[in-house]
Order: sequence, then C-alpha cells, then structure tokens
Amino acid sequence: MNIWPIPREQLPLWIINRAKKYKLHMPADAANLLADYVEGNLVAAAQAIEKIYLLKLEKPINIELIQAILANESRFTLFDFTDSLIAGDRSRTFTILENLKQDGTEPILILWGITRELRLLAELSAQLKQGISFDILFQKYRIFARRQGPLRRFLTTFSLDHCREFLSQAAEIDKAIKGVAPGRVWDHLQLFCLRMI
Repeated sequence: MNIWPIPREQLPLWIINRAKKYKLHMPADAANLLADYVEGNLVAAAQAIEKIYLLKLEKPINIELIQAILANESRFTLFDFTDSLIAGDRSRTFTILENLKQDGTEPILILWGITRELRLLAELSAQLKQGISFDILFQKYRIFARRQGPLRRFLTTFSLDHCREFLSQAAEIDKAIKGVAPGRVWDHLQLFCLRMI
C-alpha cells in the first residue's frame, strides 16, 4: 500500500475518500477527529478505517464511534501486538494478547492483523529467495527503520513455506471464529502465536 504524505488540511478529505473505498460513509466531523488523532500518519488513519470496516457495525459512523475506537487504541494496539509477535518477544506478545482480550477486541481483528503481516512476510520471503537483498526490499515496500530488525529476524528464522503454513493455520482459526470448526478461539490464537515465536 503506497501512501504518500499529505498536508493536515487535506487529511479529512483523504479519510472520507478512503472510507468510501470500503463503502463507509465518514461524516466530516468524524474525519476531522480521526485526522487530529493520527497527526498526519496516513497508515494509522487507513488502519482505523479498515478496523471500522472489519467490525461490520450496523450503526452509522459518528464522533462517538471514532472516540470509542481511539479509546481502545490508547492502551495496547493491535499493531503493538503484531510488532511484538514478529519481533519474537514472547512475554510482550502474550501480555498484549491478554490485554486485547480483556478490552473486548474481537478475535477476527487480531487474526486479520496477523494474516496481514504474514502476507507481507510471504511476499518478502519469496523475493529474498530470488536473491533480492533486505535493504532493497525494505526500500521497495517503504518499511520504516524500527520494523526492519523484527522483519529481518522473522525472515531469517522462518521460510516462505513456514509463512504459507502459518497462513493455512490462520484459515483454520478463522473457521473456529465463525463457528464452523471446533475449539476455543483464544486458545487457538495463543497456540498459533507460540508457533510463530
């Protein structure tokens, strides 16, 4: 996802247009609140919109909804969780997972966060196999410096086949979340995380 910096005054319109891609109606006041919160970070804005879409809410988007989502983000976020998981920080990963559970974060959002990372990792792994260097890949995919170490660690620990196997396991957890496969969803997520660390 290529997202270029834009001026603060254009950010609410960018948020409104981004929401339309998900068939979401984002009122101007809600877009302004989200713009203030993300402070120009377009990736954070895009992720908040994706989160609203994934929640499949029946009610319209308004300031109260944005405030509720941002309040949930103010402790540990889904992205703190995936960062810790990819970095192989077992203790922090499970602390955040438990916090997300206690905060009422839907398991489908957590699984989405993991699979989103795994798809990127699988793509990077496939290109590493072709002889492309980490530095070139990090530049190509616009990966910030703070994420490079954890991604490098993961990709030297796990192969492309591992990434594909993890994605296959994620599909099984998705079935449990939807109630078409047996098992306790949070137990599945914990075991899944253990395999990835």
